[in-house]
Order: sequence, then structure tokens, then C-alpha cells
Amino acid sequence: MDRRIKKTHILLKKTLTELIEEKELRKITVSELCERANINRGTFYLHFLDIYDMIEQFQKAIISDLVAIIEKNNPISADYYILPVLLQVIEYLNKDMRFVKAMLSPNGDWHFLEHLKHTMIEQTKQSLPPFPKKYDEVFIRFLTVFIVSGAAGVFHEWLNDNCRVPLKAVINPCEIMISSAISKITE
Repeated sequence: MDRRIKKTHILLKKTLTELIEEKELRKITVSELCERANINRGTFYLHFLDIYDMIEQFQKAIISDLVAIIEKNNPISADYYILPVLLQVIEYLNKDMRFVKAMLSPNGDWHFLEHLKHTMIEQTKQSLPPFPKKYDEVFIRFLTVFIVSGAAGVFHEWLNDNCRVPLKAVINPCEIMISSAISKITE
């Protein structure tokens, strides 16, 4: 991506985040966003169809990067040790924490969490070890949803607490529960 385009996207994302911190996403206009960012509306429309298209592009970039991190690290290894990949995922999100937090706030876009969870469910399914035949697709599907929803809830709580608790202290109980459950199932 051209540096000027990247710079414009960063400015728009920062400005949008500020606006979402102040009011509901649905009440933000392109004119207001451009005025606050000090860019021409024509420049905005060169890159995006509307605010929702802009948000979708930003969210897709985050999700794409998360998938790459997970695929690169295959989070559930032979000993079900997931801490390293969870740390990388959260460290990645932490770089863009203000935007992520704004998207997950009551003023933001609740669909973002659903997109994240759906993506994480698919990635987790692919990473799980083979289970004994007595566990069917329905069991595996709901196990995966349970794991991801629990992790998403913990992450959301950590965000709501302004990330005050050290990250490893947040992830450690998750890892113990997930690895214990998977270990027990695969016995």
C-alpha cells in the first residue's frame, strides 16, 4: 500500500475511534469524520464507499492478520500449550487496542465481536487434535464454540478492566482449563 494511502487510513481510523468514544457509530457522518480528520470528503470516497465500508475494511485487515498469526503458530500443539499464540494474538490486538475497544464498546459495532468469534472458531476447529470416534461433529462444534466464547469473554472483561491485570495472569487460567479439557477428551 502506498505510504500516503496508509497515512490516510491511519488518520481516518484514529479519528473514527475518537468519534466512537464520544457517540454511537450510527450517528457518525462522513462529513463529521472528514472535518475532524481535516481531509477532503473526496479523499474519503477515493478509499471507501461509506463509514461502514471503512469499518469493514479495517476489521477484515485485523481478522486476516489474526488468522495469519494463528496459522503460523498452530496454537494447539501436542501438549495443548496455547499460551504463546494467545499472547501473540492479544499483543497484536494491543497495538490497535483503542480501535478494538471502541469497536467492542456499546457505541461501536457488535458485529465485530461476532466476526472475530466466528473466525476464531474456524481456526480453533482446524487446530484441534483428532478426538476419539465417540465424539461426533456436534460435540466438537460446541466444544470449539465454548472454548472461543470463553476466551472472548475473558478478553472482553480484560478490556473493560482497562487491561490492568498482567496479560499472562489473564491467559494462564484459560490455558489450564482448555488444555485440561482437551487432554481429558483425547485420553
